Amino acid sequence: VELFTQSANKGYAPAQYWLGSCYASGTVVNKNIETAAYWYEKSSEQGYAEAQLELAYCYSYGDGVEKNDRKAVELLQKSAEQGNARAKYLLAYYYFNGDGGLGRSATQAATLWKEAAEQGNNSAACQLAWCYENGYGYSQNYAKAAEWYRKAAENGISDAQSRLGDFYYYGYGVDKNYAEADKWYRKAAESGRAKAQNGLGNCYYYGYGINQDYNEAIKWYRKAAAQGDAAAQCSLGVCYNNGYGVERNDYESFRWWLKSAKQNYGYAMLNLAW
Repeated sequence: VELFTQSANKGYAPAQYWLGSCYASGTVVNKNIETAAYWYEKSSEQGYAEAQLELAYCYSYGDGVEKNDRKAVELLQKSAEQGNARAKYLLAYYYFNGDGGLGRSATQAATLWKEAAEQGNNSAACQLAWCYENGYGYSQNYAKAAEWYRKAAENGISDAQSRLGDFYYYGYGVDKNYAEADKWYRKAAESGRAKAQNGLGNCYYYGYGINQDYNEAIKWYRKAAAQGDAAAQCSLGVCYNNGYGVERNDYESFRWWLKSAKQNYGYAMLNLAW
């Protein structure tokens, strides 16, 4: 740290950035966000892309500086212009939402996510897939969505794993394949993704891609339902109503359907109406 400090005080931008990172994380020195922002600012003023990115985070969240989305956008643009993939990924959100003084533009957001994804940013790959899936910035294309979800999923992005499971479960952009759906749902479910936990529960409930097992279905439905997933709450209600994997219990059935219905989940509302 002493060497970093000496170099930083002499105006060496990389040292200023790394010193800021030390203060931001509390590595070797006491954590101090204000001091971190100070050194990020010094490095950023010299055009150091990583410092511009980290300082943009500070302005975005109000860490060590007063929150200022316009300043965050300005810094992200400077960093992105130097090719920083993470800066492109974050700047895309500002364009998509129309924040930080930018006009809302799904096309610009998708373009930035694509650039970042092609540079190997896996989170951007997931967002690009989402754009292709929903027709944001590009024409809707399930095959391209599946391609980019796979790239992100293979690199551990749990949201992409969950969506890829959905694509195989329903046959979106790929041939329907329940074994593949189970495989990707399981990866995301074990990371805590509620929708994937519900999807894995469905695989066990119906015996899709794996042996039917109501006990396992209940286990995964419970995990998803505890996180507020309306579909899983509804399915738990069905299990209690029919005694699948649990002892039949009208009260528990009603309780879970009611939780789901309060989120406007249609099947739960129908079940309560019956």
